[in-house]
Amino acid sequence: MNPSVINRYQNNPILTKKDVPYRVATVHNAGVIKHQDYYIMLFRSHLHNGRSIIGKAVSKDGYHFKVDAKPFLEPAKKGIFAEYEEFGVEIYVSIRWKIHFT
Repeated sequence: MNPSVINRYQNNPILTKKDVPYRVATVHNAGVIKHQDYYIMLFRSHLHNGRSIIGKAVSKDGYHFKVDAKPFLEPAKKGIFAEYEEFGVEIYVSIRWKIHFT
């Protein structure tokens, strides 16, 4: 890794499960974009039952994030997506930076 291009932030991790205002077992697989004057992070978490959810956090500086009060995306409990989201939801980001949810 070329240190002049990429530097590891010394205060990692930027976000932990302690920062999430609802009960989760994990925080991982985060992706961040800058939109206007804000950094928006989507991250995957596992609930204590093993199902995954998607959380959202916002920051002005890209280092100090505030997580929304409720999950951004939770598994469907009924309807056509319930069968596919039985074990949780995940984020897939394509090479063109579009975000896909399953």
